[in-house]
Amino acid sequence: MNAPQDSKLVQIDLAGARKASEPQIPPDAPVPQDRGIWAFAGVNRYGEPFVQLRRSTGQVLFGLTTDLARDLARNLLSCAEAAETDLVVTQWLKERMKVDDARAAQILLDFRRIREAITNRKTSPPAPELPPAA
Repeated sequence: MNAPQDSKLVQIDLAGARKASEPQIPPDAPVPQDRGIWAFAGVNRYGEPFVQLRRSTGQVLFGLTTDLARDLARNLLSCAEAAETDLVVTQWLKERMKVDDARAAQILLDFRRIREAITNRKTSPPAPELPPAA
């Protein structure tokens, strides 16, 4: 049986509703309880590999193709490195240069712009637009 074109990315809404193309991982699969989010590997009914992210409670967050999972992993590593660098720069500015929080934040944004121009990549994608509050 051939997979439909849209089966490459499996998305599961956060309310837990199951989609017809959702990869099936046994509900009794072991889930570590001591951390927030875990990844699980599997193969769907079309023979396609996938990675599924779950909360430590077992709640399925969403599924990804293996290519998208690798992209996410690279992005997470890059963001973790950038966050630690931001902390070092911010603390140095405040402690050694006696810069207040607002000025340290502005300098950090300037550093990010310079880094983006030099490396031709952003540390993280822009934040998604949120719908207006009701």
